[in-house]
Amino acid sequence: KSMPNSTTLKQCVMKSSMIVSGVPSCTFCIPTAWIPENATVVNVATEKSNFDEETLENVPGVTYVPHVGRVTVSALEYNLICLYRSYHKSI
Repeated sequence: KSMPNSTTLKQCVMKSSMIVSGVPSCTFCIPTAWIPENATVVNVATEKSNFDEETLENVPGVTYVPHVGRVTVSALEYNLICLYRSYHKSI
């Protein structure tokens, strides 16, 4: 079922109205220039933010959630697993 895809992370982020990032790396950061106006940006990374919080404030209309709790992270993981299973279910 998997098909090759040439879409880049930059293209995905720039077309998104909701961006959720939880990359567990101190060096990973989504460039602020990629964030569209009026987007909702949620950081679920535990190491440090995957976004530059200071420059993110300059993007018009952005709603930024700097940290979420463990229960929220668990719910996001559960929903991601359900989405994966639903997508790959044989019809």
